[in-house]
Amino acid sequence: MLISEIITEVIQDVGGDTSDTDLDALMLVWTKGTLRRFPMFARSRQIKTIGSVTLSSGANSASLPTDFIKESYVYRTSSGADIEIETHPHFKNVVNTSDSGIPTYYEIVGTTIYFDKNADTDYTIYIEYFKELDDIASTDTWSYDTSMLEVMKDGMKSYYYGYVEDKTMRDDSLILFKNGLDEMEAQYVVETGGKYIYES
Repeated sequence: MLISEIITEVIQDVGGDTSDTDLDALMLVWTKGTLRRFPMFARSRQIKTIGSVTLSSGANSASLPTDFIKESYVYRTSSGADIEIETHPHFKNVVNTSDSGIPTYYEIVGTTIYFDKNADTDYTIYIEYFKELDDIASTDTWSYDTSMLEVMKDGMKSYYYGYVEDKTMRDDSLILFKNGLDEMEAQYVVETGGKYIYES
């Protein structure tokens, strides 16, 4: 399904005019705004990816992928095995750039990943991370599942109802959007942790 088709569907859902090009353009803006909130409030396997950076010999830092939001796992490979590179609670105390070797610890500041020592050779560092989703055009194809699509549509509707100043409908859409994000987070916990945790 194309993003333009989703926008048309939402315009029809709210009773808008599908021939209104101004509304159509606003809906694309609201789609992007909604997608920016997904990684802020809900983790999902659908919005994770694996990228890599090159840590060059003699360097202790590299630029992160441009769509990076937050890492979940940083590693390098050796003899076919993943070797985790960990964070350290007192990273500045373990940094020794007068030393060279295999990176053991990392810290991310802004758009740069730093390591505890200068690399003794070039390393490919893999980063499993949550990515930005809002780099879309109306001609793009929706590449996630339909449940995530429905959550996005609720977010788009909350923007629309805020725009037309219908507070009740905006609040109802926001509740549905928030519930959808909460369910995405709950499913992620189950997928990665194995079970739901129930309060007693």
